[in-house]
Formats: sequence, structure tokens, C-alpha cells
Amino acid sequence: MDLKQKIGLRVRAARTNRKLTQEQLAEKIDKTVETVSNIERGRTLPALDTLERLGRVLSIPLREFFGEEE
Repeated sequence: MDLKQKIGLRVRAARTNRKLTQEQLAEKIDKTVETVSNIERGRTLPALDTLERLGRVLSIPLREFFGEEE
């Protein structure tokens, strides 16, 4: 699994745990639903500023996007 896929899985899991739709998350991070979908599917590696916004909204420290699975 590559980095894009790992980040995507973590974003999707955090979003669903917080009971947010892709639309709600996209609005909170000022991105399109298509962008959120592409991140979650591992098609797009988000820019650092986008990761920072995702981390803030989803309460995930940036390092957790890159850490190994437990």
C-alpha cells in the first residue's frame, strides 16, 4: 500500500468515526467533494496545507497520517 492509499484510508476512517459526510468534510476544509473523494480513494496525495486542515477538522495530529498501522 502506498502513502496516498494509507492517508486516504485514515481520512475516511476518521471522517466516518465523526459521522461526517464527504460533503460536510469538503465544506469544512474548503475543498470540493471530488477532492475529498480522490484523497479517500488514494488517487490524490493532499498538499500539506490540506493535510493540516484535515488534521484540524478530524482531530488527527499530522504525524498520524504518515505513521505505521498498529
